[in-house]
Amino acid sequence: MRTTLLISFLIAAILTAAGPAPQTTTNNTTSVQIIRTPISQLAIMAFPNLSGTSGPAITFDPKVSPGCLAPKGMHGPTAPFKIENFGTKKANVNINGTSRNGNYVIYCSLAVKQGIPVTLDLMWGNYVYLVARGTKTSRGSFFINTSDKATMQVFKDKIRIGPFP
Repeated sequence: MRTTLLISFLIAAILTAAGPAPQTTTNNTTSVQIIRTPISQLAIMAFPNLSGTSGPAITFDPKVSPGCLAPKGMHGPTAPFKIENFGTKKANVNINGTSRNGNYVIYCSLAVKQGIPVTLDLMWGNYVYLVARGTKTSRGSFFINTSDKATMQVFKDKIRIGPFP
């Protein structure tokens, strides 16, 4: 199954690079549209139906922080979340979470340089994080349920999360 999916993806990528114009192939149940747009320039793509009658609708939610993806958008109350790196030159931070009601997800992946804090706008909800700095990796969880500023402090040997100034 994975091999077939990978081969289909590679064929679509080759046809996209070589094909003269967008094409639509339709059978009884699904629709595939080949788009000549680089992946780096695509926003969130939503396919309203798979009947082949309408093309992809590209949407953009300006409330989502840089480095984050919220497929269904940001809904409900949000709060600032600051990440500070005190330990190494660079820390790779991955944060995944769901809103309080569980209907909306957000995925964030960023490189935080030492001495340059990064502030995200996150929905109230539950989050898990994975922080890689050098050869050390730390993971944990936290929740946001107030509009006060929460902070993640990254050190060489530990991660602290709290309402630090």
